[in-house]
Amino acid sequence: MDIVQTRTDHHLGVVGTQRLAQSLVHLHGRDAGLLDIQIAALSMLAEQTRTLLPATQVKSQLRGDEQDRILRVRDILMHQHDRQLTVAYLCATAGINEFKPKQGFRAMFDTSPHRMLMDIRMKKAWELLETGLYVSTVVYKVGYEHLSSFSAAFERYYGRPPESIAKRP
Repeated sequence: MDIVQTRTDHHLGVVGTQRLAQSLVHLHGRDAGLLDIQIAALSMLAEQTRTLLPATQVKSQLRGDEQDRILRVRDILMHQHDRQLTVAYLCATAGINEFKPKQGFRAMFDTSPHRMLMDIRMKKAWELLETGLYVSTVVYKVGYEHLSSFSAAFERYYGRPPESIAKRP
């Protein structure tokens, strides 16, 4: 579990740092106030140094087979992020009861399944927008049904609307 935990922590730390860096660049580009820029810079620094802290021992109540099933749920989130995923589907596919994903994700990844799915979807959305895809196309490729829901979630996550990312010739 330690190797998986380290890789996941590193990945989530990189995603968090990238998100904060993009926010910092956005603030600088729109001539934000000095305090806003300093807050963004300090947040990014805090995110980067978090990965340097010594690992804390998690007293996991998860057996080895349960850990494997939680990893299966994580794999489903990563590879099927474009689908409408329900707790019932995740649990049935991974062979666990409906209470284990939340408990297991907290123990193994220090996040919730919902938050991890959001991180995966937003990172993928950013990548797709940078390739020049229209926002309306990206919406469906990352598992949203409605443009307005996606746009609101993207702006909450990154601090800027998805239209600001899209590269147009």
